[in-house]
Amino acid sequence: MKDFIRRKGMNLVIGAGDVRVTLRGANIEYSAGENPFTTDNEDDYIQLKKVGLNSGRLHLDYTYFEDDNRPFEYKETGFAFVDNQINRARKHGINIILDMHYAQCGWQVEDTDFWQAGSELQERFIRMWQAIAERYRDEPLVVAYDLINEPKADQNFADYEAVLNKTIEAIRSVDQNHLIWIEVPVHNEEMLPKIEDTNIIYDFHMYRPHSFTHQRIQGPIIEKWPSLLREPGWFDLKDLHVGGEIRSPALKEYPLSDKGREYVENCVLPSIEWARKNDYPLVCGEFGVASTCVDHGGEEWVTDVLRVLENNDVHYYYYSLRWKAPGKDFATFGLFKNALKKLKPGL
Repeated sequence: MKDFIRRKGMNLVIGAGDVRVTLRGANIEYSAGENPFTTDNEDDYIQLKKVGLNSGRLHLDYTYFEDDNRPFEYKETGFAFVDNQINRARKHGINIILDMHYAQCGWQVEDTDFWQAGSELQERFIRMWQAIAERYRDEPLVVAYDLINEPKADQNFADYEAVLNKTIEAIRSVDQNHLIWIEVPVHNEEMLPKIEDTNIIYDFHMYRPHSFTHQRIQGPIIEKWPSLLREPGWFDLKDLHVGGEIRSPALKEYPLSDKGREYVENCVLPSIEWARKNDYPLVCGEFGVASTCVDHGGEEWVTDVLRVLENNDVHYYYYSLRWKAPGKDFATFGLFKNALKKLKPGL
């Protein structure tokens, strides 16, 4: 009998003895210009293992499985791609999350017709996941199905809940084994969907302050972390994230301290408190900085986030093994490795 990682209260466990499992990993994606069907990415899994991680969040595109001009017809090439990833991961002792990073509705649900009950986009999404679940229902190396990445659903929250529940119902018709990964709406971590299924884990992403983590991608270079945070004596730091990100070029530099960590804690606290209150496991499916942050406190930011996640028993996946920024020829996984060594010197 195969053992699958499953939810038990706030924890993930495996086996008859309910051995506790903690997911520690990074996102696995293909760089621009790479053909995912012909590029051998075994080194990704080697890197995860070397750092002491146990999991990879594998980015998928619906076009791997289905063409727009042939809906509901599923391509063997997509399943062969996932099969190859599973084989590479197994070779190096890594499990994987199947993350539908780009679904039929577009990036972050660009096509709002997706929310209409019975729409073709929605039905294609549901049936595709059913087909994927049927294919991998007996594969324990796959930990979870991450249904849809970063949905902009705060204005369609009830519709989002309905889509999730219908998709899970379709999955459960063929697969009772796998954990379901539920993402909170992008930019609104306090809205956690109500799901009828019980074998689920909730996911949030952490990139705040966005103007820092994405500097020069979506804005100019700014001050180093955490000196961009303003902390006058009258200011309630717990409300800092409510008003958005703050740039403070007049502030002086200072070493890594509780200031940056407290900001991070207040960003993620709503999700953590909800998970504790409702007795569900929680994962930070993405956190990271662009390579433009390397000389601007990027490693300190990663260290702050890691410390908060570790201290609160939150599962996590760094973004990513390969994320680059314009004009830079390196990714920032090295920052993550350095930060991890600070917190866990034995790795």
